[in-house]
Amino acid sequence: MEADRNDVVAASARRVDHCTTELCGATYDEESHLLCADRVIAAVNVDHLAGGGREPVGEHGDARTGDGG
Repeated sequence: MEADRNDVVAASARRVDHCTTELCGATYDEESHLLCADRVIAAVNVDHLAGGGREPVGEHGDARTGDGG
């Protein structure tokens, strides 16, 4: 499960326009990025709902394929 979460984290980070520092105040490094993964994913989903064009990611979606689940 951790490997799947890491895949989503990495893919979602590529899909947002801002680093995690701008999204949640965390220092942008691997450990902090994993700690704020839910916030990064949430930001992608909020952008999608707002019409930003990004596909939703997370528990029921696949960030690697863009399948929103």
